Amino acid sequence: MTTNKAVPLTITLDEADRAELDQLAKITERSLAHLAREAIREYLAKQRARLGKAS
Repeated sequence: MTTNKAVPLTITLDEADRAELDQLAKITERSLAHLAREAIREYLAKQRARLGKAS
């Protein structure tokens, strides 16, 4: 996990994705922000690997 200063990010989701995300947050007892950060980190790692870049 990075120790960089956190900066806000605003996104817009369709209603179905938001409802599914809310349900997942409730089931996993995680915040929406936590789930979003986790998904973004996984996406970035996959893209780094695909592009052959180190983290």
